[in-house]
Amino acid sequence: MPGLWLWVARVAVAVIFLAGLNQVFIKPFRGTTMAAVVVPMNAAASQQAAARYVSDYLSFFPGRGPAQLTVLQNDAIGSAGAAVAQWVGTGYLRADAVLPGQMTFVDSNHAVVAVAARIHLAMPPAQPAQRIASSTAAALPGADPGPVPAGWTDLGSRWIELNVPVQMSNGAVLVSSEGTVFAGEAPQLIGEPVGGQVDSKVTTGTQSVATSLLTAYASSDVAYLAAPGVSLAGLHSAVSFVSLTGWSVSLPAGSATSGTGTGLVTWQLTGTDLRIAQPYAIALTSSQSRWYGAALGPDQSAQ
Repeated sequence: MPGLWLWVARVAVAVIFLAGLNQVFIKPFRGTTMAAVVVPMNAAASQQAAARYVSDYLSFFPGRGPAQLTVLQNDAIGSAGAAVAQWVGTGYLRADAVLPGQMTFVDSNHAVVAVAARIHLAMPPAQPAQRIASSTAAALPGADPGPVPAGWTDLGSRWIELNVPVQMSNGAVLVSSEGTVFAGEAPQLIGEPVGGQVDSKVTTGTQSVATSLLTAYASSDVAYLAAPGVSLAGLHSAVSFVSLTGWSVSLPAGSATSGTGTGLVTWQLTGTDLRIAQPYAIALTSSQSRWYGAALGPDQSAQ
């Protein structure tokens, strides 16, 4: 009998061991679908792509548009290097220093990179003949305008901040099609509302709100137009607001107190006549029948 009990005990131990093995190791792999692991884009490559694009984006000289556009298109997808990325005016603009910083990952193939840039500005002489005679930078290739042309008024340098959307494309990191925007805050994701529909009444009613918000955002005097609890740093007068076109507001299904507005914003570099248009998305929220801005960033719907 002792031998029988010893045999029974050994069988019981084996059964318990196998049951534990099945519970801990076998069953999870047999009955459960493993969740996909999201591996973010390479941060260094994303920052380098954003910085390279901004360096060319913030370099301009009259007559250099085609050369600049070619360089931008090499580092961008679709319209990020097309007409919306073209400066208009007669001034001189060059990025002296470009510093990529904080990133916000959208998914494993998309991110937004904050970039700070120090830009050097100059204005041409009053006489057209002098402008032509002093256009020494016109022969340089690519986007780099070279040194300030002789006889031009040097306006010195200033800092400006941008949010640059990037994405993976054929194994490389490129600037996304919606293009970069000026923004003083960390990168924020402003997507289309879930089940969103364009609301014509809210669109019309918030056009002046968005215009006032952008005007104040340029000078960083935006506290009275920001949503409660939201702090918007703004652009510290590096630029001034010119216009907002194509404004449209979408509201999520079942909500009338929040939404996303999109439009093309034209800025002018302060002290110059250099202008550029950028596609923005603005998160809006309503409180006590008044609309406020909650966040600004690249227009994701422009992809």
